[in-house]
Amino acid sequence: MPLSTSLHNKLDTSGSHHGRRRSLATHRNYATPVDQLCRELIDTDTDSSIAAAFAQGIAQTTQAIAEHFPDNIFADLDFLAAALLNQARRCANQDPQISATSPSQNLVELFARIVKLIELYGRHSSIRFRYAHDFLYGFDWARWVDKNPQMRSAVGPFDIEFLDYLHKRGTELLALIYHGDSKYPPLPSEQWRNPFGFSRAPADEAQLYLELATDGLVPVAGWDPLAQPVFDRDFHKLRQARADRLYGQK
Repeated sequence: MPLSTSLHNKLDTSGSHHGRRRSLATHRNYATPVDQLCRELIDTDTDSSIAAAFAQGIAQTTQAIAEHFPDNIFADLDFLAAALLNQARRCANQDPQISATSPSQNLVELFARIVKLIELYGRHSSIRFRYAHDFLYGFDWARWVDKNPQMRSAVGPFDIEFLDYLHKRGTELLALIYHGDSKYPPLPSEQWRNPFGFSRAPADEAQLYLELATDGLVPVAGWDPLAQPVFDRDFHKLRQARADRLYGQK
């Protein structure tokens, strides 16, 4: 599907950030460039407004990651992009009102939610997590589903219901930080937040995630647009055990 010159320019700009991000895929070193994602996921039968919304949303997402998670190491967006596109198409097919107004509007709103979450948890927020890895590769989602699998097992890692939960949780964390919570205290502006029991220094983070991905211990294979997310294992416990084995406790 041909895209406008302005969208091509946006993809080129976002690609300059995204191209340096690494992949957890065993068959490549770097995350799929955003222009390639567009070519792979947008076919010639796709409505032009959806194609434009998709290209713009992917560009905004990669730029947001670069701005709010500058130390992020791995940034596979293949599954996220495919999931949002499929979700928007399903909503348009199921809701005549969406189909009648703008088939791309749902996709625009989905990407906007993703960008807002990136802003909420990133370096310009008092939450100030260092990486988006737990979100992109499903660790946050798997833990959420595992708390109530009977009600949540049908909810995907980037479905609206889970995105809304993350937004609510983010506002709760901001309140805890503001009130000086012992687990989530206010931090100096140069310090990253790490509430986990293992090191998340860049070299340790890279080694840990590469091993987890190689051994199939990530809930979402973010590099695969056709991935089947998994929640029925204690991924947090498995990750903690692997981290302890690699470099000991924090």
